[in-house]
Order: sequence, then structure tokens, then C-alpha cells
Amino acid sequence: MTYKVSRLSCSLSDSLKLVEEIHKEKVRFISIKEGEYGTPHVNLQFNILASVAQYQREKISENVQFGMSQRARAGKWNGVKY
Repeated sequence: MTYKVSRLSCSLSDSLKLVEEIHKEKVRFISIKEGEYGTPHVNLQFNILASVAQYQREKISENVQFGMSQRARAGKWNGVKY
């Protein structure tokens, strides 16, 4: 059980592998927000939500890299300040 599909993993392939392993063990996979995996409707919803989670992770990474590049170009520090 997970709260949301996006909390399972931020990788579509990892999410699919995890759910497949869960089903091999004859255990139900349930998302509190989205429902029980296994019906055609929820399977489609799961795939879409897992894809969106991966997209968001990749977009955040891209934005962070861009921000760090901009700070470096401006001569600013890109690390932790203690």
C-alpha cells in the first residue's frame, strides 16, 4: 500500500517492476489516492501517474542544473553554507 503512485518511485520502469513483483507474490497493490492496481482503468491511471512522476523528477533535475549554471555564470556559490 502506498499513499500515491508517485510516492512508490520516480521511475516508470521501477514502478512497473515493483508492482509486477508484488503481484507475483499474490499481494494486492493499493494506492490510497488512486485505488487498487489490477483493473484496466486503474492500470492505465497507474501508468499515467508513474509517467508523470518520472517527468516531474526529470524536470526538477533539469531546473536545478539550469539554476546552478546560472549561479556559476554570475559568480555565485553553488554549495551548502554552514
